[in-house]
Amino acid sequence: MLKISLRPNLIYPINLIFWNFLRKIISIIISELFDFNASVIYTFLMFLGEFIGGYLVYQYQKSFIKNSNNKSKKLKLIHFTVVKEEMKMTRADGPKKIGFLVIMTAFFDFFSFILSTYYIDKIHKISGSLQLRLGGVLILASSLLYWHLLKFQMYKHHIFSLIIFGICIIILIISEFFFQEFDGIIKAKDLSFAILLSIFSYLSIVFDDIIEKYLIEFDFLNPYFILFLEGLIGLILTIICALIENSFKDFVIVFKNNSTGMFIIFIFLLIFYFLFGALKNIYRMTTILLFTPMNKNLADIIINPLYIIYYFCSGEDFIKIGGKNYAYFFINLLLLIIFDICGLIFNEFLILFCCGLNYNTYKSIAFRAALKEDMDILLELNEDIDKNEDSYF
Repeated sequence: MLKISLRPNLIYPINLIFWNFLRKIISIIISELFDFNASVIYTFLMFLGEFIGGYLVYQYQKSFIKNSNNKSKKLKLIHFTVVKEEMKMTRADGPKKIGFLVIMTAFFDFFSFILSTYYIDKIHKISGSLQLRLGGVLILASSLLYWHLLKFQMYKHHIFSLIIFGICIIILIISEFFFQEFDGIIKAKDLSFAILLSIFSYLSIVFDDIIEKYLIEFDFLNPYFILFLEGLIGLILTIICALIENSFKDFVIVFKNNSTGMFIIFIFLLIFYFLFGALKNIYRMTTILLFTPMNKNLADIIINPLYIIYYFCSGEDFIKIGGKNYAYFFINLLLLIIFDICGLIFNEFLILFCCGLNYNTYKSIAFRAALKEDMDILLELNEDIDKNEDSYF
């Protein structure tokens, strides 16, 4: 038996999915209209969005707290974090370690994004949706690292989901070698390298999410201040990378190959990419604050089946000599749907009522807590009745 279990504050991961989807749509439109791919400019815009978005939300929080009239519930900003005025909270780490961890979040953020938007796309004839299809690595790696470092408790439904994730990832990688048509241009080592880079990209995202969660939970840093610092450090790293790779030539090529009107459209699309990226990262931090990194990872991969359907229908992927490769597409579509279902089971949005997989879920624990509370009330009522009867006699 399968049941759906909803949670409070789902509006935040839903917004994360929505803005991430819109940013992806913008990148697809830019690719289609201007053949603009594999550019460091995307990384620059992403970090610019983090920098400006994090700063604006952080400053809004400060002004809101400052102007609050309810002094009894007023919050005070102490260094990097928002805490209740009457509470004294001790950070787990000193300033040096906190600074180092913030730098590492920016580095992992930079490393993952530059791999996914630049270096992987540079490998000739590799499937354009390969990295998307390996998204199951996110939840698998994130849960294991979260369990090991932050002592996340694993139950039956978690272990069941992770086993399915692992099996599907292995099948996906094996099928990639089976369906890929190797020739003199692309070789097995190129595909292996692309898969390796994709996995490294996802592992960087995992480390980024775990460190951010740690900084919020144990060092009490304001998540939007973390985002602001990540954006600042990431911009510096991206500018250095852009100078090394001479990425400004991509911008010049688009300017030379298009009319003035089309170039203006190109600029507007990049502005939308920046705005949607800023909103996506704001809701990313809110989701990590309120949920676990695995919830955020589920939001990252849940609509991946839609992307590969687009790539297949448009003829940009899952092709072979003579036409579309239907077996290649449908096997991968099925695997991505299984990723989504297992992600929903792992994060307890879908609950399986069999083999004890439901016992330690959020809904089951809440039900038992409510039942215990009702039983305690009944016992107290029975005790009161017994005392009244004794006093009467």
